Amino acid sequence: MMLRLRFLVVFIFLGVGESSLLHAQYQPTVVEGANWVQLDTRANGIENYGFTHHLEGDTIVDGLAYKKLYRRWLYFDWNDYFLFTPVAPYNVSQEKTLVGLLRENVQEERLFGRYISRGQWTSDTLLHDFSLTVGDTLIGARFVPEDVGLQQIIEATGQREVFGVMRNFQTAAREYAQGVVSLNYGPFSGGVSAFTNDGRTFVIDHCVGEYADCSIRVIDPATTPYQPMAIESANWIIFDAGRDDDGERKHRIMSIQGDSIVDGVSYKKLFRRTYLPEDPSNFWNAAPPYPVGEGTLYALLRDDTLAQTVYGRFVEPTLANEYPGELVIHDFSGNMSDTINTPMWCEGEDVERVEWIDLYGKTRKWQFIDLEEAFVSGIGKIRGGGGIFSANNRCGIGGGTIIDYCVGPDADCNIGKPNGLENFSPQHRLTLHPNPVPATLNVQLSSPLPSEVAVTLYDLNGRALRQAKFRDNLSWELADLAPGVYVAVFTHEGKRVVRKVVKE
Repeated sequence: MMLRLRFLVVFIFLGVGESSLLHAQYQPTVVEGANWVQLDTRANGIENYGFTHHLEGDTIVDGLAYKKLYRRWLYFDWNDYFLFTPVAPYNVSQEKTLVGLLRENVQEERLFGRYISRGQWTSDTLLHDFSLTVGDTLIGARFVPEDVGLQQIIEATGQREVFGVMRNFQTAAREYAQGVVSLNYGPFSGGVSAFTNDGRTFVIDHCVGEYADCSIRVIDPATTPYQPMAIESANWIIFDAGRDDDGERKHRIMSIQGDSIVDGVSYKKLFRRTYLPEDPSNFWNAAPPYPVGEGTLYALLRDDTLAQTVYGRFVEPTLANEYPGELVIHDFSGNMSDTINTPMWCEGEDVERVEWIDLYGKTRKWQFIDLEEAFVSGIGKIRGGGGIFSANNRCGIGGGTIIDYCVGPDADCNIGKPNGLENFSPQHRLTLHPNPVPATLNVQLSSPLPSEVAVTLYDLNGRALRQAKFRDNLSWELADLAPGVYVAVFTHEGKRVVRKVVKE
């Protein structure tokens, strides 16, 4: 498997200028099995998209041999892009579209191609010229030297490690690396800068090999399992900015425990328990362990896995009176352009986009109603008022934001009143600095303990990211972590200290 590094910007200048440029071995672009993973940010919100380009198969047009360039859609939650850029494995659509033909003159270090325009192939066109050096004008499909605004003058050349390979590169209004072509625009090269009308597109990964070797997964909806909601020991942690009639915030933990039969139909029992976050005003500060209060039986749930539909009955008296009998909670069989109509909606809503994204350990179907509302199989309404009962907020049910989901006993899901200490003892005080931490977190005990302290760093989804052991001090490199809130849990001989860590 080829080593692939995302957004790698390790500069290794081995010469700048025509007289001093030292070339690494030429890296060809037109290679069977080459894959580009790209994001396109030209639109806004739900209209943004990701895709992969893939070279597969040969063809001859007008006596010239080409590789076929295909495109597949990349599935990811665009709302999370600015915080969490999509990472491997990349889920892509089963459908692929032939979008271009590429060929290469390796001796001349030139890339040529044909585009599909209105169902017809364009003429053979120079896409990029890697033989150029400082001061030369780059001329290609999207570059017209007579137009001053589109001129591409080579400003620098050198070598750089890009996606795990040492490549020759050129710097003009954009940067170009052999084998990848434009780091902004991919194999189609063109464009003037990252912020012009020709596109705001980014290559986030490049790999040559089989899909499996390149961590690309083709999703077949017919064989992708439906993820049910009514699962024993499923837990949803929901942070809610709303308030009940007494003015208290409605933070809650919804949990499934046990079975029930009503009118001959089997259900799982859904309990609502009070969630007591340390900071009840800001869910960005919410972190495990999740303190839990008293709970009551709230509703009954069941899945029809063949119909991919969730049904439920309210047990809570007020809602049971308002919504009697069995209700359709959500229909996950709906696909793009379908209208979802259930008693839990004030009005029918059209599905604008369907994707399959890995979330909480499963590949799940996402239905995007719009940028503000989305539904996830097995989870419920993940956006626009998250909840087990995926009701539109205008209907008065639901609300809140699902900040975590876990299947298992409370102890395994970080649910329960925290039993951590402020320090292991007055003689063994624990200090973390700097916090917020830009790169390196220093952990210090005021005096060494007789045996090692174990520490685990968790994200807000309860995933363990780092583990270490120390006696008196520890320097932890956290530079690669995304900015946000994390939780460090220190344990020593049955005692536990829990500290919040903020990454800048």
